[in-house]
Amino acid sequence: MRSYELICIVHPQVDGEALTAVIETVKGLVERNGGKVTDVEPWGLRRLAYPIRNSSQANGIVLDTFGGSGSTLIACEQTDRICCMMELDEKYASVILRRYAEFKGNDEDITCERGGKTFAYADLVKEVAGRG
Repeated sequence: MRSYELICIVHPQVDGEALTAVIETVKGLVERNGGKVTDVEPWGLRRLAYPIRNSSQANGIVLDTFGGSGSTLIACEQTDRICCMMELDEKYASVILRRYAEFKGNDEDITCERGGKTFAYADLVKEVAGRG
């Protein structure tokens, strides 16, 4: 079996039991998909781009299961990494998409997956505008 390194960046306010729960959730996800976790190494709070750049290769995948404001996504873009991000709260997801579109200067290649379906960012903006 090939070995891969997975870096999970957790919001700095998550600690104690909540952090343990996140680690167990990620380990379960890896194991359910045929992987094996061989080591868990909590790093503590660091600047975002530094651990991404120094702990992954260019074009590597960085997983962020608490998207928040999208800082990981932008740091990945700045360091040539692929960001796979999840955010359950639609308000935060909207902030992430808007920040990323502003950062990139366009929204042509930005997509969001909801309920197993992929949507173009431009279509989501139209959907939100139609509600108001």
